[in-house]
Amino acid sequence: MKKTDTYIAVRCNGIFAQFIEEYVGLKRTFGFKYNPETTVLNNFDAFCVKQNLQSAEITSSFLSAWESKLYNENETSHRLRVRVVRGFSSYLSKKGICAPNNFHPLPNAKVGFVPYIFSRNEITNFINAVDKMSHEKVAVSPIRHLVMPVLFRMIYGCGLREAEATHLKKRDIAFEDRTVRIINSKGEQDRIIVMSESLTNICYNYLFRDEIKAFESEYFFPSPDHTYYSNSCIYNIFRKALFIAGIYHKGRGEGPRLHDLRHTYAVHVLSKWQKEGKDLYVCLPILSDYLGHKNIVSTERYVQLVPESYIEVTDAYDKTYGNIFPEVEI
Repeated sequence: MKKTDTYIAVRCNGIFAQFIEEYVGLKRTFGFKYNPETTVLNNFDAFCVKQNLQSAEITSSFLSAWESKLYNENETSHRLRVRVVRGFSSYLSKKGICAPNNFHPLPNAKVGFVPYIFSRNEITNFINAVDKMSHEKVAVSPIRHLVMPVLFRMIYGCGLREAEATHLKKRDIAFEDRTVRIINSKGEQDRIIVMSESLTNICYNYLFRDEIKAFESEYFFPSPDHTYYSNSCIYNIFRKALFIAGIYHKGRGEGPRLHDLRHTYAVHVLSKWQKEGKDLYVCLPILSDYLGHKNIVSTERYVQLVPESYIEVTDAYDKTYGNIFPEVEI
């Protein structure tokens, strides 16, 4: 975290004051700023005082009273208030304090977009489809047939955002140590990532093809005007490749989206680590840095978005760390 980050203080004097202090400290130890949640817990402490709670236990009826929707309270605030105290209640239960730790779903959730996680077979079919399209040379874009197979491999193989891939410049790739430098990405962040040996070889062979060398541009994936491809162009090629690969698309805004290749990379990495017996909690910050997330909260969402075909990942993760991370609102 940046040293300039400020934290909401825990201001509690009720029966659970010590436990709230410990709980917030634990969350912040794991990289969460936890400011809105701390405000909720401060308010919960005030609620306990107002209700004259004398013993360190939470009954179901007491929790239900806290979870009742307040007058003029919006859905987001209500869900946050319920979610945070449920997490705290689970924490108390694990410490041997009488408190509920098994809950019905959060109230009135508005379900947003759920990322599409490609199976490994679908990824293979998709890349094969892009390769088939590479046989179609386009007069106005003389090297596009060489660019796209490598571009899509890099988006998936490095878990890149679309703009991170299209804006790559030749000087950003160091073949000797297989690294890629991502400059001024989302949140104005820079990072360095490592490519697999196979992807490095593909990129090297691509860059030193005569056609690519002759097409003067500072960009690694140059467009016809020697700059970078537009989002719409990449998306149109993505959609066409999905059709060739036999992957059903539900329509614009419904997916699969191009960005889902990045989501899929993250889930496939987690699945591989789980099968190798690695500790997912220890590995999660590594994946977070690799993906360029500001903290591991965003990365942890991938665990909770794993489809049934990767359920071994969520099972292994939730058994050990389920109470540490908050429920994810999509």
